[in-house]
Amino acid sequence: MNTTMHYFTAKTDKIKLIQSHFQNLISHEITGYGLPQCMFAESHEWEDWMDLPLRLVFGSHTLSISWMRCGDLAIASGNYRPSRLGTSKVRWVNDGIESLSPILGMKLKSVALGYKKDEIYDDGTPSWQHLILTSDQNLSFDLYAAGDENAFKIYTEKPDIKTCICCS
Repeated sequence: MNTTMHYFTAKTDKIKLIQSHFQNLISHEITGYGLPQCMFAESHEWEDWMDLPLRLVFGSHTLSISWMRCGDLAIASGNYRPSRLGTSKVRWVNDGIESLSPILGMKLKSVALGYKKDEIYDDGTPSWQHLILTSDQNLSFDLYAAGDENAFKIYTEKPDIKTCICCS
């Protein structure tokens, strides 16, 4: 199991990262996904834990994707997770999450980096914290930074997000 992911802050570095991992996946189908859950020692129950990378599967190729610190992005090939979780156990729920079922079978048309109009720093620069995968049927999967963890939303219409297309 791989344990190290490298996070990038600058827009140009994020674009290069996205291009290096997604350029060869354009026109490929998303065939699966994995969402992390953790069993904390205190509760002894499985809980969603979006601090860990979301996994997207394209046939035999898996990408681990993670946001942290309100906008730092990491993408790596393979199954990644932190090496130190104390006494907590981690599992990935593969497929079967109703809110994510629309992305299964989605053929990747383009990948973009984006921001919303209310995600602008005090100095006027945008906070590029949305990774948007768009299908050939114009379905968009937005994996974004929600504070220091991952969140996602699926759009059936063009989202109100300013984007920079990284690969198509």
